[in-house]
Amino acid sequence: MSELVRSVVSRFSRFIVDRRGEPRVSVRLPFSISIQGTNGNGNGGRERLLEGYTRDISAGGLGLIVNTVRIDGYCIVVDGRPRRLVLQLPDGPVTMLVLPFRSERLGDSGAGYIIGAEITDIGEEDRQRYLEYVLSGLKPGRKSFFT
Repeated sequence: MSELVRSVVSRFSRFIVDRRGEPRVSVRLPFSISIQGTNGNGNGGRERLLEGYTRDISAGGLGLIVNTVRIDGYCIVVDGRPRRLVLQLPDGPVTMLVLPFRSERLGDSGAGYIIGAEITDIGEEDRQRYLEYVLSGLKPGRKSFFT
């Protein structure tokens, strides 16, 4: 499916139903997401990082903004495998596994991509810090960490 068709279908589907069941908080936080490369014989190779920032976060997922969805020609969204993500909260990093499940180009100007990612695993201490941060952004009357 071409990028244009994918974009139109994605935008149209938002008018029909919002699939996100959890409240989201608009916030820009830096992150890095990694994939494990291979060295050509099927064994693990060097780790490759893709950096970006969040568009929004919720208890179960994140909207990630990146310049590209490819690392060394490899698309991080296509194989259905969880990725290690390190999110930089104001009080320190939180590490989690996320499953990127969709990507969409942001505009026509090469502004990058938005990736939808579901949180699949997170340690208990990191989960507590992350959820406290999300909940602090959901206080009544506050729709964003920017306001």
